[in-house]
Amino acid sequence: MNILITDIIGKKVMHGSPGLMVEEIISKVVFLKDVVEIEFESQAYTQMEPEEFEYMLRYEELNYSEKTHWGKSSIIFCD
Repeated sequence: MNILITDIIGKKVMHGSPGLMVEEIISKVVFLKDVVEIEFESQAYTQMEPEEFEYMLRYEELNYSEKTHWGKSSIIFCD
């Protein structure tokens, strides 16, 4: 299923390091020079490459290297 960028605002996701994920709600998506930043209602945020963002929209999940600290992260849509 493909979803639009506007459809993910307010969407509930599980986000964090594999095995240590927490529930978050997406509040904003920001396109920066070479990364996409997703902000959550908790005021936490994550950054990924544009290609990873497109994959996440298409498959509603993503395992990636977080751009701010280069650690492994995951996002899985709940709804």
